[in-house]
This record gives sequence, structure tokens and C-alpha cells, in this order.
Amino acid sequence: MKIRLLLFTLIALFFVLFATACDSSTSNKQSSSHSTQTAVTTTPPIQSSATTTSVPTRTTTPTATMPVITTTPSCPQQGTARPAIMPVLQTGGNDQNIVYLTNTLDGGSGPSGGGLFFLKRYDVQTRTTNVILNLRNSVFETAQISSDGQWILFNSLSLVNSQSELQLVRIDGQYLQTLYCAPANQQIDPTHTTGLQWSPDQKQIIFNQGASVAASQTLYLLQVNTGNVQQEMTASAGFLQFFPRTWMDNTHVFIIDTSGSNVLLLDTGKGPNQDYNTMQRFIGPHDFTMDFDSSYDAKDFFMSTYLHQGTAQCSISIEPIGNITDVKTINCNTLAVNSLRVISKSTAGLLLQVYAGTSGNPNNGLWKINTNGTGLTHLTISTGIGPSNAFCPFTQYPWSNFSRDGSFYTDATSFGSLQGGPLTLYTTNVNTRLVGWTTE
Repeated sequence: MKIRLLLFTLIALFFVLFATACDSSTSNKQSSSHSTQTAVTTTPPIQSSATTTSVPTRTTTPTATMPVITTTPSCPQQGTARPAIMPVLQTGGNDQNIVYLTNTLDGGSGPSGGGLFFLKRYDVQTRTTNVILNLRNSVFETAQISSDGQWILFNSLSLVNSQSELQLVRIDGQYLQTLYCAPANQQIDPTHTTGLQWSPDQKQIIFNQGASVAASQTLYLLQVNTGNVQQEMTASAGFLQFFPRTWMDNTHVFIIDTSGSNVLLLDTGKGPNQDYNTMQRFIGPHDFTMDFDSSYDAKDFFMSTYLHQGTAQCSISIEPIGNITDVKTINCNTLAVNSLRVISKSTAGLLLQVYAGTSGNPNNGLWKINTNGTGLTHLTISTGIGPSNAFCPFTQYPWSNFSRDGSFYTDATSFGSLQGGPLTLYTTNVNTRLVGWTTE
């Protein structure tokens, strides 16, 4: 009996242990299956997150890259020109800046005797000077500022091969480019004065070309946007020396005929190869004219005359362009007005450069006068011999001699307020030539 009871107990214990082992094995399998499933479901979101954050970064990067713009400083093919490349400079500043040409000799042994030739600008507000461009193997012959104040057009002459080049550079010194080169033994603007002129709308450039200042000249017109260059007027009628003086508007140019002492008006809208004899004459050889200018709106023509027949007499005539019967005269007393310039686009006044023929004359210097004849004011006194060359020798737009805001004027290497007061030097280099005004 006892033996049966013991046997029954052992069998029961065996079944309990077996059931427990099976239960544990099943539990372990279920636990292992859940862990694996968790790893699988969490992995895809991590990969998806990495993908979505990297794509926007890569796609937006190219949009922030500015396009590369290249210009060519070498000469175009002979007899042709290239269109100008003129990216806009984002400035927004209002500081008045004087732009000028100068040089610094360094005793070198090059064709020029050594030296650097600079295009600089001086900030009137901060009294600081910055170099826009410098040349060592070429010389700046003439230079002028565009009407928007962002570009400088200049004529340079190579000291290596005497190549005469028409070039352009932005006011910050970028995008230097050559638009046109004269043939061998020819010069662009041999006078080195006003023989190169840029239209107010910046679309056309007119210039004279010849072997020298004493040789017969040819007049050319260059389209800035297309690079087309054409012969505008020739000396086929005989020996003629002429060069552009200034644009009256976007299609008409005042031409100086030095061989006949005439001031002519050229209409570029009439096309190439115009006849010299058909052009309108504004000033003739017997008008006793000292200088002239026109208003920026092309409505009025100003001409100064000075006669010394017993008593000196000075007058400035104001002729409405297109209406020669309504001429008005401003009395400038006995002042010997050598040159005059319109002060602003509004034509509110004129600046007069006076030299009486002898140094020490108290009337020498710069005078201001309103176009209605009032407000004659002596701004500066010149004590040197000869006219002070106060004005820009290359162009006579308002911004060539006066600040863009109409507050300042230049007198050779100095500037001053149009309201009067002392002058301030912007450079001490006596070889300085004024180019004009811009803003920064």
C-alpha cells in the first residue's frame, strides 16, 4: 500500500515539473518575439527622419549662389566693339564722393619713367580715400562718371605698345572691360579733353579719333548695349578738326569745330556718315564766345561773352533751344568769365570761373549767379597765374563738378559748400584731374 502511494506521488511531481518547463519555454518565445518586433518598428522612423532633413538643405543651397559674370579686359577684334556688361551695384548710401585721376611716380625704369596711375574716390563725409583702379603699364587719358553714378568710362593709353583703349569699370573697381581699341597709330580723343562723351541715358558713346591732335579727325558712335560702332561724321569735306563737347540730350551732341571756330549740333538719329555742312550751327567765329553750357532738360543754351573795348563788359545770354527770338541776357558786370557750368538739373544757377588776365586781381576765382541775374556771389579767390582749371576737364554734366545732392562744388583739388565758406583739400597731389561726383 505504501509503495503504491509513493509511486503515485512521484508520478504527480513529474507532471507538475513538466508543465512548468513547458510554460517557461512558451513565455521565453513570446518575449523574444516582442523584442524583435519592437526593433523593427522603431528603425524605419529613424531612417525617414534623416532623409527628410537632408533633402531641403541640399535643394536650397544652389539658389543662394550668385551667377558668375565675366568681363574681357583685352581688345576686341580690330574695327569692332563689344557690348558693355553692367551689373547693378547695390549701395543705398548717401555719402558724397569725389572721383579723380592722379599718379604717383616711383622712380622706375619703365616707358613712363616709372609710377602708378590711380583712379580714386574721396568720401566727403568720412574724409577717407579709396583706390578704385590703378594702372602701371597704361595711362589714364580721360575719364567720366555715368549718370547713375555707378560706372566710370575712361580712355587709356598703353605705355608698352601705344594702344589707345576705351574701357569701363564699376565704381567699386569690379568688372573692368575694354569696349573698343583704336587702330595702330590712331588715338581715341587725341585732345585728351572732351572728345569722349557718354549720353545721359548711358546708351551711346560718341568719340573722335585721329593720329594726333593736329591731324584730321573722324567721329564715331558706339551703342553700349549691342557693341555696334559706326562712323558718324568724317572729314571728307577737307581738313577738319572737331570733337564732341557735351550731349544736349540723349540724341543730340554739341560738336566743336576748331578749324572753323564753330559749335555745331549733331543729331545721332540721322544715322551714320553725316555731312558736316548740313549741321545746325549754334556759335560762329564772330560771336566772341568765352564758353557755353546747356541745361540738363535741354531747354536753354547759356553762352558767356566778354568784350574789352575801353570798358570791360561781361554778359551771359540765355537762348531757349529751338527759339532764337526769345534770348535773355544776364549782366555779369566787368567779370572776365572764362568758363561757366550749370549747377544742377533744376538749372537754378550757374558757376562762373573768372580770370581777368593778371594774377592778384581781386575778381579772380569762382562766382555763383542765379539764372535770373540775381545773387552774384564771390565764392573763392584765385591768386595763381592763369585760370585755376577748377572745372572737370572731361565732361560738364551737373555731377561732373557738383555733388549729387547739390551741396558742394569742386575747385581744382579742393571742395566747398555752395552756400559759401572755406575750402577743404581732398588731395595734395598737384597732378590731380577731377572726374566727378558719385555717392556711396
